[in-house]
Amino acid sequence: LQQIIDDGRDPRLVKAEAVAKDVAQRKADGQVHITVAEVWPDYLKTNGMPNKDNGWSDSYRLDLTVTMIEAPRPKKIGKGMTLPGPIHPLMDQPLKNMTPVVIRSWYLKEKLRGKDQANRALAIFSGFLEWAAAQDEYEDILQMNAAQHPKVQRVVSGQSPHRTNALQKSQLASWFEAVYGLENKVMSAYLKVLLLTGARKESLCTLKWKDVDFRWKSISIHDKNGKTKLRRREIPL
Repeated sequence: LQQIIDDGRDPRLVKAEAVAKDVAQRKADGQVHITVAEVWPDYLKTNGMPNKDNGWSDSYRLDLTVTMIEAPRPKKIGKGMTLPGPIHPLMDQPLKNMTPVVIRSWYLKEKLRGKDQANRALAIFSGFLEWAAAQDEYEDILQMNAAQHPKVQRVVSGQSPHRTNALQKSQLASWFEAVYGLENKVMSAYLKVLLLTGARKESLCTLKWKDVDFRWKSISIHDKNGKTKLRRREIPL
């Protein structure tokens, strides 16, 4: 204390500085161990703003909240567990561990399940990392553009080519017979609605009971008008 006074410093200010430094260090230590799952809810609150003028589409938000991150759960039909969402293995990992090497290893494992799904998961996770790295509290523990690093991009596969085949009129009877024979009645109904309405599979996945009008016998689904604009399409039942 006498040394501090001799140096011409106020002991109260010295103590306050020490306390502030200790608090800052404790906070920094806590951030080091924070996981992806702990940060994810804050990312969802942004709804894609300000990068997306109208926020995320319903199908994209469904991926962020369910499809891509869900944990294994008992199957509703049959025995066993469902497969986890492709991003789920990363959710319990510390944010600071999201390095290009870790992301590449994760991507290669998910690619074995399907490269298109792995590519979509990588794009979604890349958006999350870009947002997190721009936050003051995480910028010191997270590498900017880790998912875009050459170590990752060198192993990323291109999208599967668009299919050019289509269901022929002569095949319809066999197709409906096979679909009606499915044990999974939910999937059976899903496939029939896809065929009869021409809806995108992502649009139909977001369908809710409120979108079904039993009085006027119609359903309302999200669709795209052009490349970017979203609209709702009314389909008679």
